[in-house]
Amino acid sequence: MTDFIVVGDVMVDLLATIDQPLQFASDTPTVITRSLGGSAANTAAWLGAAGHSVRLIAATGDDPDRAEVLLGCANLNVDPYLECIGTARTGTCIVIIDHNGERTMLPDTGANASLSFEWCLTHIVGDHLHLSAYPLFQAGTASSMISLLERCKEQGKTTSIDLASAAPLQMHQATVLKACESVDIIFTNELEARALLSAPPDLPLEALMSALSKQAPLTVLKCGPQGAWAITHQEHTHRPALTVPVIDTTGAGDALAAGFLGEWFPNQQCTKALDAGIRLASEVVQRVGAGPLTVLAED
Repeated sequence: MTDFIVVGDVMVDLLATIDQPLQFASDTPTVITRSLGGSAANTAAWLGAAGHSVRLIAATGDDPDRAEVLLGCANLNVDPYLECIGTARTGTCIVIIDHNGERTMLPDTGANASLSFEWCLTHIVGDHLHLSAYPLFQAGTASSMISLLERCKEQGKTTSIDLASAAPLQMHQATVLKACESVDIIFTNELEARALLSAPPDLPLEALMSALSKQAPLTVLKCGPQGAWAITHQEHTHRPALTVPVIDTTGAGDALAAGFLGEWFPNQQCTKALDAGIRLASEVVQRVGAGPLTVLAED
């Protein structure tokens, strides 16, 4: 089996589910759920829950949330290597989930912005490194994450990156493009792909996929209800989405990446890997929360 290393962000998610439009400058009734989150932690959690060997490399503050994150990792079969940043708080994200299941995120990066290259380098033990792009959006961690990918490439490890979020990606396009030079697999949705390539909104999907095929040996394009594509230099493989009720889309892309990676190694069959990713994404959207467990810690 492949030993996975997931590097990036770990957060405490506060998910606010609303069933009516947000009432600005007033009150909107909500149901609030607390869970383990962060793109890297979500992917690691789904890999661990599926029985894969996975270590999560991230940073937290020296606060009560750190203990809860550690317990959450233990519940999910994730081996945590969490750098403790005593001067920072553990990252927190407020997630607003509307009646369509769409989520809007308000992240407080916290300790994630201080994850050090030395900590990562010490703990990158495994076969495949998966990086959430969020550290590439932070001035204090961007260059070290690029160096980490380059080091893994030199060591013969395979690597992947999830582009994470279109708005910050657009602001840090050059940094992310540089990081993509050292990866084997890119995970992206359509908005993120257009931001990465400065592609206009009216560029046809087929043309977008053709451009993506030049960025990495393999790109996984996540298209929500339209399913997902595996794009190589030679072919574009599509698999349809599953028809399920959508409650919360938070973490769907992270789950898809985990399912794909877990099935991709060692056979490297696009169809089976896409199907595995879509199954996990379909599972996560049917309830509130991004990971295999809804709550952060359970008795």
